[in-house]
Amino acid sequence: MKTINILITTVILLINVDLYSQINVDNVGDVSIGQVIYTKKHNLGYRTIELKSPNWDGGFIIDKSGYNSMSTFRPNTTWYGSLGTSSYHFGVGYIEHIYTWILTNYSDERLKENIENIETPLEKIIKLNGVTYNLKDSNNIELESSEYKDQSFKKKQIGFLAQDLQTVFPDLVFQESDSSEYCINYIGLIPVLVESIKEQQSMLN
Repeated sequence: MKTINILITTVILLINVDLYSQINVDNVGDVSIGQVIYTKKHNLGYRTIELKSPNWDGGFIIDKSGYNSMSTFRPNTTWYGSLGTSSYHFGVGYIEHIYTWILTNYSDERLKENIENIETPLEKIIKLNGVTYNLKDSNNIELESSEYKDQSFKKKQIGFLAQDLQTVFPDLVFQESDSSEYCINYIGLIPVLVESIKEQQSMLN
C-alpha cells in the first residue's frame, strides 16, 4: 500500500495527465497513461518504481539505492532532471544533508525594496560568539551505527547558537512552526562581515 501511495503522489506532482488518456497494461505489468509509461520492476525487496516516457530516455526512479539503503527518489541517468522550475517551484523543503556543486540565492535588485545600508556592522559582529559543538543523537537516525560514525553530522561542528544570534540579528533567525526548533540563515551574515571589514579598515587608515 505504501508503494502505491508513493507512486500516486509522485505522479500527481510530476506528471500532467490528460483525464481522457487511455490506460494500458502490457504483459509484463508496465502501465501506460497516454504517452507516459509507469514501470514497476519486479523486485519487491527494493520496491522499485520507474517513471519514464517512450519519447525520451530520461526518467525518475523510486527505490532504496541511497546511502544505507535509504528510500531514494532519483533520475535514472546522471546530470538529468530538476525539482521545480523558475516559474513553478516548491515552497519549503526539509533536508538533513545536502551535497551540491553550486548553491545560489535570488539577489536581483529588481526584486528588492526598502534597501538600506547595514548600520554599525563591526559592533554587531563583535557581539557574536562562535562555538564548536556536536549534534545530539537523533531519534530518527541511528547515529551510533557503523555506517553513520564517519558522516559529517557526527563530527565536531562550528557555528552559532540560534538563540544567541537572534539577539543581534533577529532577521537571520527562523523558528520552525512544527517542531519549534530555531534555524539560522548563515548566508545572510556574509554582507555583514564584508561591511565590518570595510569599517575596520577605515578605522585603521
